[in-house]
Amino acid sequence: MGLFSSADSRNGAIAPTAVIITGFAIPESQHSENKGKAMSLMEHRVDHCQTAEDVRAAALKVIARHIADRPKRQPKPVDRPHPFILEIIKRAEFMPPEPPPIIELIASEEPPFQIRIRDVQRTVCQAWGIRLNELLSKSRTPRCTIPRHVSFVLCRLLTIESSVEITRSCGNRDHSTAIHAFKKYQWLLDRLLLDMRPSDFLSAWVNRAHELVTEGAE
Repeated sequence: MGLFSSADSRNGAIAPTAVIITGFAIPESQHSENKGKAMSLMEHRVDHCQTAEDVRAAALKVIARHIADRPKRQPKPVDRPHPFILEIIKRAEFMPPEPPPIIELIASEEPPFQIRIRDVQRTVCQAWGIRLNELLSKSRTPRCTIPRHVSFVLCRLLTIESSVEITRSCGNRDHSTAIHAFKKYQWLLDRLLLDMRPSDFLSAWVNRAHELVTEGAE
């Protein structure tokens, strides 16, 4: 009869004996911690197990009780941060926001735009209707000398160059030429300082100088 070879037949059903039931017990030699529980199935007499289902139910009850008696695994404790770190976090939550950084504007050594000598010379040539090479030439005709002297005055007012550099940029002339032009057109320099503003465009300065010189010539 296989597994139930030691069973007796009662009322047409197989009634396993105590030998069959003890086959489900846990040997005492394998688990020392289960000492005293290995023969728990012997409490079930043959009279209480009428069928194979009764044996199976009894075995499941014993197995369930054995599993329930096992020590449960303790959850791993969560590592809490250090109290000092908790205090820092607590203070940071109530700390006011930091003000935005103050950006200091550093003034540059040179202005963003500086009028050059060549800019003045070209604008003067446009106002008087001559070419740049005529202004820079050795010609002493009024057509060239008047705008040349006016360019000296305007370069003195609007640029940061010295009189030596101004005459050098105008055909590599002598420094005395600029001194003579400043003395001759001192009235023009004073009048431009009264009529014009430093924020005016270069073309406005040149046009006003052309008007004053033309009116003075008439």
